[in-house]
Formats: sequence, structure tokens, C-alpha cells
Amino acid sequence: MIPLGMAECFSATNGKPPHRGGMLCIISIMSHRNGTAVLSCLLGPVSESLNVEAARKRVRLKADEKTQARVDELARKCNEGALTPMERAEYERLVTRGNIVAILRANARLVLAKNS
Repeated sequence: MIPLGMAECFSATNGKPPHRGGMLCIISIMSHRNGTAVLSCLLGPVSESLNVEAARKRVRLKADEKTQARVDELARKCNEGALTPMERAEYERLVTRGNIVAILRANARLVLAKNS
């Protein structure tokens, strides 16, 4: 899931992050329509090996307060059109990490549903 503000940021760049190359290239791929679906397919097998206790722990994963505060700050600046190129790159990395955690948590919920 893209945090509030990221969609608006990407719409200003025709749906594409402004940077290319290295990790940002991967972020660019992940940010396109099917990127999250591809990531979900890649992470699915990781969750298949979870036992119930590991799945319960994974469902509780979330960003620490400092990281969440930074995401909120970058989202606000993005909505205002005030991100520097370095901040935009940082925001894209944080969004990608958030997507990974969201997929891992969703897969863990599926494991728990199957075992209840």
C-alpha cells in the first residue's frame, strides 16, 4: 500500500519515480501497477514455511515510532511538493519497505486463518 501522499507525488512525474539505476530502479519497478503483485508472488514462499507462533509475531510487525514519524514528515513534504531529490529517494525506499512488510503481514494472516 502506498502511504498517503506517495500517489500524488508519482502523479506529478507521470507515475514514475524520477530516479533510475541501482536500488531506485527496483523501487521504480515496484512502484508500477503490477510491482506489488510481483513482490507478493516472490514473498509467498517465504510465508508458507511459517509456523503459527512465527505468523503471530509477523502480524504484529510495524515501523518504530522514529521511522513512522519520518514517513509522515516525508509524506507531508511530498504533498506540498517540497521533497528534495534525496528525500524523494528516501521516501521511495521507505514506501517499498512498507509494501514488503504489508505483504509479509498479509501472508502471515493467511497462515493463521488456515490454522484456526
